[in-house]
Amino acid sequence: MAKEEKTKAPKQTAEEKKAAKAKHKEKVQIQKEWEDSIVSSKRVKREEFRRKFKRAMLFLLVFSLIITSVVYIMLLFIDENNVRITASSSSKSKTISLSMDNEVWSPYLTGKGPNSMDDITYWLSDGYLEEDKLGISVDEIRDFLLNTEDFEPGTKSFENYIAFAFLLRNDGAEDCSLDCEMTLEYDANRNLQDCVRVMWGTSFKNHPENTNVDIYASLSHDERLYGTIINYDRNHETGYIEYVAYPVGSDNPSFSMRDYEEDLLNSEDYYDVVIGGYYATVPFYDDEHVFKYGELFEAGDVMYCYVIIWLEGSDFECVDSAIGGYVKLNINFNAY
Repeated sequence: MAKEEKTKAPKQTAEEKKAAKAKHKEKVQIQKEWEDSIVSSKRVKREEFRRKFKRAMLFLLVFSLIITSVVYIMLLFIDENNVRITASSSSKSKTISLSMDNEVWSPYLTGKGPNSMDDITYWLSDGYLEEDKLGISVDEIRDFLLNTEDFEPGTKSFENYIAFAFLLRNDGAEDCSLDCEMTLEYDANRNLQDCVRVMWGTSFKNHPENTNVDIYASLSHDERLYGTIINYDRNHETGYIEYVAYPVGSDNPSFSMRDYEEDLLNSEDYYDVVIGGYYATVPFYDDEHVFKYGELFEAGDVMYCYVIIWLEGSDFECVDSAIGGYVKLNINFNAY
């Protein structure tokens, strides 16, 4: 039998080799572009996801801030013209408690004021309450505190001023030292605190003779108080002690307190004028406290407290620029 002859593939020409090489290269290039497009697509998707995530987080952050702001504003309205009172102690053997009705006792209270406040003045008008007058004198509060059997705690706020009376009791079996303070927070840009007056009165069940009533105010920097009787050794740098209230017309820049004092000292109505508020206030303890002092608090004793807070319209610093400012006052007691 004759052998079959094997057919040999024809040899590629140089042009065919070149064309095949180019085709392979194109195929590789297409494959690479396809793979790159997949990678690029993934990057785009990842970047898009990041952007969406950032937008979502930003939205949540803004939403949280809005909610927080709303809650904060609501709390401001809730706390507006209210005074927080707290009682704490450094040991279990020395405990104190508070009451606004002489029935329920707790470590904290809230002294409630009116919904809104405008400036008024301490000055009395023949003992009658007028719309722009406080109508309560220091002597009245002192008498109220002295009659401990008839002491009626509770909210006594009226239009345009905060007023309340409460009780503090030593529940421990031993005497204790008592720190008393009224803290002060304010908007330094408005200086509303400069026209605030705080009447603070206290008495004790065991020692009614220790009854005390003072009116507190911040120091003034108004030069009309320079050289007055209560400020004979003070200057603008140290600040001037305020009077409880000022006479009609004192808001005029040309008004002279020194001349008024000279006329006042020679007046037969001096006592009536003093009753009306023309006497020195007690300066605030510092920039963060209205008052801060210590007491000896006997076991079982009860402290009677009376607070009145108002904006003194006759104060030289009671000006329109104070509108929009705020003052927050809290009362704290600590037994140790």
